[in-house]
Amino acid sequence: MADPRKPFPVKIEFNTLHSQFLQTYSSFELALEIAIKNLLRLTNDEVAVVCGGLGAGAKVHLLKSLISIQKDPTIKADSVTRAQNLASRNTWAHGIVLSSTSGQDNFFLLYREGKERFQVKGKPFTAEKMSEYATEFMKAYLEVLKDLGLTEADVQNYTQSLLRLAPDHLFLDTPPPEEKTS
Repeated sequence: MADPRKPFPVKIEFNTLHSQFLQTYSSFELALEIAIKNLLRLTNDEVAVVCGGLGAGAKVHLLKSLISIQKDPTIKADSVTRAQNLASRNTWAHGIVLSSTSGQDNFFLLYREGKERFQVKGKPFTAEKMSEYATEFMKAYLEVLKDLGLTEADVQNYTQSLLRLAPDHLFLDTPPPEEKTS
């Protein structure tokens, strides 16, 4: 019989690994934006406006199109495609993670597809499998940085520039004052 106390730590482990994957995926998307910025010679603010409303797939298509017309052979897109495929095109970001109710250490990723026909699909996962997946995606992300001539510092600097555009009240412990209406 399964120890009823065991699933809780396993859920924490799984959720931590899932969170690490999502953080890496977020950094991957920011790296796409930085590469687009560099290729189009935009400012951080300009690329934030251009890419702010785009999903990851659109950013990948835009970046790969820009790379295809560049004369710089040092910038490569193969790793971008690999990372995008590995991330299952946002399945982990937009899917639903369910944990086993049977006390087992199993989880299930439920996701929906609706391009030509609506379908609900799923994949079983364990914390160990999530660890392997998150590690593999991290390696793919680091390869993307290398192929695009970027560093983690570039991603951090771009993130800081985005913070400058956020309203000040987002960083306060108290909510902003309500606007008075007449």
